[in-house]
Amino acid sequence: MSDSPITVDWETARATNRDNWEDRVPLHEEAYGLGALDDPGYLTPMVRTDLEALAPFVAEGTVAGLDVCHLQCHIGADTVSLARAGARVTGLDFSPAALASAAGLAERLGLNVAWVEADVLQARLAVSGDFDVVYTSIGTITWLPDLAQWAS
Repeated sequence: MSDSPITVDWETARATNRDNWEDRVPLHEEAYGLGALDDPGYLTPMVRTDLEALAPFVAEGTVAGLDVCHLQCHIGADTVSLARAGARVTGLDFSPAALASAAGLAERLGLNVAWVEADVLQARLAVSGDFDVVYTSIGTITWLPDLAQWAS
């Protein structure tokens, strides 16, 4: 076994990561219990928790009426929950399969969400307008090489 570090260039790492997320779409469509979203009052547990945490920082303690950009939205379960909470939502992800799943979910639920396919590190170039809240949830930043660029 070699003690030499393995170097992987960013484009290869990104493509491998995207392929991984593409492969996860059908698994996550099943595992995430998307059928629960058929109840018009249902919000994902993640969004319920996050809305409570956000309340002190947003006008009137709610995202209702706010413009929200959901970065790394994957198959859109949390994204449609934010829309159900009254936000005008744009979901961004780099996986075409995930965005197709997300768009199908929003359409099935009768929710208006804008979907943008782009690398999260290029999000500002890919979306137009201003947002009151930029949202992401657990597990989204661990693979990123530059958190300062992501945060910008």
